[in-house]
Amino acid sequence: QTYQLTKDGHGHLFAATSHGLFEHSSLTARGAWKRVLHPDPNRVGSPYRTSFITSVVVRPHTNGKTVLAADGWRGGTSTSDLNYNGVYESTAGGAPGTFHKLTLSGAINASDIGRTTFAYSSSGKRLYAVVQSPSMLAANDNSVLQGIFVSPTGDPAGPWRLVSAPAAART
Repeated sequence: QTYQLTKDGHGHLFAATSHGLFEHSSLTARGAWKRVLHPDPNRVGSPYRTSFITSVVVRPHTNGKTVLAADGWRGGTSTSDLNYNGVYESTAGGAPGTFHKLTLSGAINASDIGRTTFAYSSSGKRLYAVVQSPSMLAANDNSVLQGIFVSPTGDPAGPWRLVSAPAAART
C-alpha cells in the first residue's frame, strides 16, 4: 500500500509505503525504485512488522536535504510490533542508511505513535503532525487519535505542542 508520494524539488520522488520508504528519480520513469528506509528488520516474518511508512515530507528551504518519515504501524499481535514506530530523519537527502530515529520532546507520546501524517508550513518553520494512537485503537476507544500537534520551530524532534486533542478533533 502506498500512503504518500512526495517530490523533493531536486530530482527525487519518495513513496511512503507499507513496506518502507522508497526513492526514485522524478526526472525519468526508468530504473527501479530504491528502498531507503526500512527500520524493522522483521526477523520473525510477521505481516505486521513491514515498516509502515505512513508519511514523508521534505523540509522546505533545505535544498531537498532534510527528509522526514513516520513509521507508524497501528497495532499487531504483540507490543514488540510497535518497537520501530516513530519519526525518522535524514539530513542527507534521504539516501539509504542516513535516516535515524528521533527522540521526541513535548506533548507527543513517543511510545504511542501509530499512523502519522506530516505537513510543513511553506517556510519550513512550523511542522504539523496528525498522530494516531495504537493504544487507543487496541482499547477500542471512542477516538484513535493521539492528537494534532505542531513543532513551532519546525524541528521534528520538537518540542511538540498539542493543537487539538482527540475529543476536539472529532467535532
